[in-house]
Amino acid sequence: MRISKIRKKMHQYTIYDGKMIGDFEGLYKNFKDPFVQTKKEKFETSKKAIINYCQLLQSKRNKVLKTLEIGCGFGQLSKDLKKLKFDAYGTDISKTAIKKAKKDGLAKFYTSEFLNFKLYKKINPDIFILSEVSWYILPELKKFLKFLKKNFKNKYLIHTLAIYYPGKQRYGKKYFTDLKGILKFFNLEYLEYGEKWTKEEGRTFFLAKI
Repeated sequence: MRISKIRKKMHQYTIYDGKMIGDFEGLYKNFKDPFVQTKKEKFETSKKAIINYCQLLQSKRNKVLKTLEIGCGFGQLSKDLKKLKFDAYGTDISKTAIKKAKKDGLAKFYTSEFLNFKLYKKINPDIFILSEVSWYILPELKKFLKFLKKNFKNKYLIHTLAIYYPGKQRYGKKYFTDLKGILKFFNLEYLEYGEKWTKEEGRTFFLAKI
């Protein structure tokens, strides 16, 4: 089976035909490695940007920083951060994904809904990470940002997200379609931001102070 056909089948569990499906538990149950997380990752550029941002913030502190990756999947990024001596946490809505993430004992993982404010306060991270998940949580993002601005002032948010060439995007257009729109929507104090394009799509990333 061609990779393109596999990806099309995966999209039937996430966003399909311009509509949000959101069956992430079904996705992780029916596909061995969604989004190619355990091999060379599809989002390698995004991952490098996140690690670089975390290391930049760590270099300016005398304590070990705590990271929280929301929508972590198998937790590969959080595990890499743990290896780099961060106090790394990850959450995901899929019990199957978190069960696999916990197998090697690296980092700390929780099965959790996105708007689990009680858990976020308990973990109390220095750095929140949203890596390639914002398309899946668009209706909840404003409430999440309001919570961050009220409870985590002067902490940090690192955000990466794929965007598409004009005319290609079907879902979420009322929220944002490009990097400029993303920055306006989040409305934070940006320390760095940028984008990188391939033939298929773009990768956006930013580091912001809450």
